[in-house]
Amino acid sequence: MDDSQPEGRPDPSLESPEPHPWRSLSTGDDDRTLHVHYVRGLWQGLHSVGVDIGPDEIHITILLGLTREHVERAARGEEFGYALMGIEEWTRIMLPEPVGGRRIVGSVEDEPPGGSERDMKDSDP
Repeated sequence: MDDSQPEGRPDPSLESPEPHPWRSLSTGDDDRTLHVHYVRGLWQGLHSVGVDIGPDEIHITILLGLTREHVERAARGEEFGYALMGIEEWTRIMLPEPVGGRRIVGSVEDEPPGGSERDMKDSDP
């Protein structure tokens, strides 16, 4: 994990959460802790992380929501713009059971080149 990137902490109060692709992940020595890396915009924050554990795969879905500042400014009718830049963050997920060699995949349909799908052995933060 790259410690220079800030840790994103879920905030379920963020509005309009939508699935967002993650870039990479790494597993902890305990085989239950995942560090999932993603990029967000200035107007977004980490809303939540969805985890669906199956017999052969673990699906990880990152949901980004709109920041309160963005929603409040829009509600007041203010005009504003944001620079098109990405903020790299990561978040920690504690699984209830070990990965155990299962494939970890993203749950986003429109993935960037390279996709969000990663095999554990090939994953590199």
